[in-house]
Amino acid sequence: MGYEKDAAPVSHQIEAYPAASNENPEDLAGQHLLPAPSNDPKDPLNWPMALKILVLIQVSLLSSLGGINTAMINPAYVPMAKELHISTIRASYQTTVCIALAGVAPFLWVPLSNKYGRRPVLLGTTLLAFVSILGSAYAKTFNQLIAARVLNGLFPAVFALGPAVVVDMFFVHQRGRAMGVFTVTTVNGSHIAPLLGGPIGQYLGWRWCFKFGAICDGVMFFIVLFCLPETLYVRPEAESQQHHPKPKYSKIAFLDGLKIRDRTPDTPLRWNHFVLPVFRLAGKSRVVYPALYYATQYGFASILPAVTVASIFSKEFKWDTLQIGLGYGGALTIGGSLGELAAGLVLDSIVKAKMRKTVRFQPEIRLQAIWHGEILVPAGLLIYGFTMQDKTSWVGPLMGMGIAAFGLQVITTTCYTYATDCHREQSNDVAQLFNFIRQTFGFTFAFYAVDLCDTIGYQFTFLLFAILGSVLAFIPILGLIGRAKRQLRERKSGVVERVARGPDGHTLDYKSYVKRTASLRFHFTYSLNQEAMKPEQKAKITLYWLEKSRSQRILWLLEELHLTYALKTYKRQNMLAPPELRSVHPLGKSPLVSVESADDDATPTKKPLVLAESGFIVEYLIDHFGPWLAPERFLTPNLKAQFDFLESQLATSPDEGEFLCGADLTGADIMMSFPLAAAKSKGLFTEKEHPKLCAYVDRLEARDGYKKAVQKIVDVEGSYEML
Repeated sequence: MGYEKDAAPVSHQIEAYPAASNENPEDLAGQHLLPAPSNDPKDPLNWPMALKILVLIQVSLLSSLGGINTAMINPAYVPMAKELHISTIRASYQTTVCIALAGVAPFLWVPLSNKYGRRPVLLGTTLLAFVSILGSAYAKTFNQLIAARVLNGLFPAVFALGPAVVVDMFFVHQRGRAMGVFTVTTVNGSHIAPLLGGPIGQYLGWRWCFKFGAICDGVMFFIVLFCLPETLYVRPEAESQQHHPKPKYSKIAFLDGLKIRDRTPDTPLRWNHFVLPVFRLAGKSRVVYPALYYATQYGFASILPAVTVASIFSKEFKWDTLQIGLGYGGALTIGGSLGELAAGLVLDSIVKAKMRKTVRFQPEIRLQAIWHGEILVPAGLLIYGFTMQDKTSWVGPLMGMGIAAFGLQVITTTCYTYATDCHREQSNDVAQLFNFIRQTFGFTFAFYAVDLCDTIGYQFTFLLFAILGSVLAFIPILGLIGRAKRQLRERKSGVVERVARGPDGHTLDYKSYVKRTASLRFHFTYSLNQEAMKPEQKAKITLYWLEKSRSQRILWLLEELHLTYALKTYKRQNMLAPPELRSVHPLGKSPLVSVESADDDATPTKKPLVLAESGFIVEYLIDHFGPWLAPERFLTPNLKAQFDFLESQLATSPDEGEFLCGADLTGADIMMSFPLAAAKSKGLFTEKEHPKLCAYVDRLEARDGYKKAVQKIVDVEGSYEML
């Protein structure tokens, strides 16, 4: 890998991770996948796709069982209430208790899964769920049933562990659809439950709704026991950055994954692991805002029908258990399933489309998909409320349920995936917080929803719900989207404020800043003699590498930006750079980077843009391909102090002069003209705060010699721009 005399430099095409790739990620061993897999076949990222799908299906089915165990009894409230001598509304309290406890239980299971692995927790909770749901079937009194349902609500741990398993196994660009599969089965578990509970409750009795759930739990326990390997994997940090062929997965690795053992022996399990990690996330806006929005929409579009539809439809339409189960269960299932068909594909397609333009993945990209759900959920709620108020037909309310369920699935997939991408290392804590807020918000409906509908009417009740979920809860989401766009604009416009750090990493003082700017001006002027690249267009990048040079930092930056680039290497001759480099740039030094338009660009550049000097190269690449790497306005306080100093200097200029050193123009004014004019053009100081400094720059630019110099630059280059 070097330069041979009389031979062309060797070009190495380094493939980056473009999310738009249509290839199977399992075959992309040389690409920069996110996160980077290790060289261990036991690493879940290296598993065959078939095994990943198998594990995803098992986890998704377990999650749906949580909803089935909770909601299968809902259509049978009426026969249960008659046998236990309670009201229909009170019969719904056993579902409410189960919902509430399901929000608290993950505080126990998630830390245990982080210590001992996902597999033992999933096995243990599935077995305990089997015992508790079977106990519900044989309860003799309502108090016994409530006690059994409390225990039953403690054991669906997979609500919180499912997203963590998805993050364990799938790369970033695969998580949209994978998370969609998990969320649609989770949500549709409670939707399918009445489809099963209706006929079972009608023909076998309400107790068989619980017995059927126990049978499903028992079957899933044995499936997980033999078919679900451990997904928790501690990935070596150093190794994960290396390129290597995809390791081969074997039966031995699969069997080893079935063993139960301490997965993180170096991390002791402490009491504060059970609560504090989740509540630390409660202060993170990128988690708590999507969680609150998702919880309100999930509550109105999914939990609300589950705990109220039996009372409402039996009273308004005289439906029996079978009709209630098939009617509302079918509407929610169809709507949720169709919603997921759209959600996963739309979410991943948006990520791929944005990645083509921005190169770097940013979680806020995913929020672009949320608008579909934001429109459909309130539309469904309003249709339900207004048609139910008229009581003309059951078709309208069920259609409203289906539309709301469609939109809910889009919101669920988007919010879950966005929040876990923002905090990948805490994905299980993210899911736990989502689950806690959702269940805490949703369990209250049974206490007031039916009475509220009777008091103010269905139309106003559901109008209120639509406003709460799609207006008030959505405002913070708009804030997240707006903040991301604002930060991107600030980073793109803050070129002057991000110009320089010294070689030791400290901020330069003003004199060093002026010297730095003058140094950069030569390279910038040379670049302006060639056709400039558009900021966000797809580009062909070449790095000219010289051994034993500072090129490493540019190579590192290209890797951090996940850019595709060609690498041309040169060897030193007697420790000097080879003369061939002068044909690339007059300085004949390294690093050099050339940038030109892609082959398929509609407006190709005529000549490549050649950049020299590593500081300038870093700035150019960050400004055009990675504004998120730009430091946040670290020069502003320092610049303001220097502007204040110059303002006072002009106020006390000798002989009341109009220039820095007195009444006449000196070399000091010429040296300071460029940085001050550039700073003024970027709005770094204004006439309100620095009137004398602004007037000083205007005087310099009004001089005949200054104007002639600018005109000559315009004649040569076509325009004159500071930076």
